[in-house]
Amino acid sequence: MDDKARIKELEEKNAKLEEELQATKEHLKKYTAPQRKRESKSKTNERILLLEKKRNNIIEKETRLSFQSSKSVDYEKFKKYIQEKDKLNKETTEFYKRNVWRKMKFRQYSYGKKSIDKFLNKIKETFGDNILIGYGNWSRSTQMKHFMPTMNKGLRKYIHKKYDTITINECNTSKKCCECNNDLSYYKNSEGNNEFRLLVCSGCVRPQVKQTVFKTRDANSAINIMNITKCWIEKQERPVCFQISSFTTSNTKNEVEKVRPS
Repeated sequence: MDDKARIKELEEKNAKLEEELQATKEHLKKYTAPQRKRESKSKTNERILLLEKKRNNIIEKETRLSFQSSKSVDYEKFKKYIQEKDKLNKETTEFYKRNVWRKMKFRQYSYGKKSIDKFLNKIKETFGDNILIGYGNWSRSTQMKHFMPTMNKGLRKYIHKKYDTITINECNTSKKCCECNNDLSYYKNSEGNNEFRLLVCSGCVRPQVKQTVFKTRDANSAINIMNITKCWIEKQERPVCFQISSFTTSNTKNEVEKVRPS
């Protein structure tokens, strides 16, 4: 296949994927941590609680306890901590025993359930009932800096109750281009700094017009997970470029994709 035919094929494939993503975006929004925090009223409740704690001088009382260490192995220091803790409990018991906090917690729990149900209903409206969802296995074991914690196993369990899912290892899904499977690199702005989540594929650059092909990190990884899912359904194997190398795991450990029926 010559370069022109290859470029035309990639352009058609990219246009098709963009149409699928655009159709999905019109019907289905991302379910993000800030969205869940907003819909469950968690942010509002935190603000109300903080305001009331300031009004009742609870923060000042709790700050005094922070000067003591609960991990100390020194008998006298730990004894001092227990005394301060007991004193704090007596001073703040009436504040935390208010029914309003219990009602607020239950309201937050109820709105959180409602938020998830709305998300699942959007999936049904967009794709129907008879679907298989490729779900990333959240291979990162640590929380990223400056990012709000997101639901992982909890959300996955809710999705499993309604739809069949296949758990996909996310190895190289953000690193490889979803079209040519070459490594992506960060786009550098005029100041020479990397643009956040904006990637460039050198293998998909169109030589005729010298046009740079940009990739959004999250969208690119989502398409790769979709392609891995299709490959697993058709061939029961994972593409070679997305396999875990011996540098990240032992050679004896086999990679297994988990299929979970609803």
